[in-house]
Amino acid sequence: MKDGAPFDVAVGSIFTFVAMLLALCYLFLAIQYFRRKAYRLRPELVTGIRYAMIAVLFSFAAGIWISVNQGRIVGLHGNIIWLHGLGFHALQAVPVVAWLATRTSLSAKARTGLIHITGIAYLLGLIAIGWQTYLGRSLLEWSALPLLACGCFLISLAAGALVVRKRAMGRQIADFPSHGFDAT
Repeated sequence: MKDGAPFDVAVGSIFTFVAMLLALCYLFLAIQYFRRKAYRLRPELVTGIRYAMIAVLFSFAAGIWISVNQGRIVGLHGNIIWLHGLGFHALQAVPVVAWLATRTSLSAKARTGLIHITGIAYLLGLIAIGWQTYLGRSLLEWSALPLLACGCFLISLAAGALVVRKRAMGRQIADFPSHGFDAT
């Protein structure tokens, strides 16, 4: 808050301090997922978690940007809150795709490929949003960066939908009674 009352400044300072402590705790936790041991235990799931953790680092950077900027608005129409919020939602989106991918009949190479597509597309979407915001422009305008962000998130969503579909089809085949017939 710009030129706020002393109470507002104090509360804002406490909030910023707590947010910085959360970011430090998060970094400590994130380091554990970037160790070789974690990857050896569950490579696909850890890959998805790693992409999500990188996205959350973007989100923390956006939070710091909001604090330094003393507000979420940049330029005429840029809004940092979109980058901040969508970065945190990567913790839900990307690891779920990775977790579901491990439960499909796809080959390990195909599963890993879909996880990478999901993660990279999500990160590229965040970068496009961040760039558009930095330029002080709205995400709702018809220009290259918002369209790129939308396309990236749709690619990420499509990869996730494919994994869900493969998981559902694998379950239907496994649940289908054979009635004594051998399908091979």
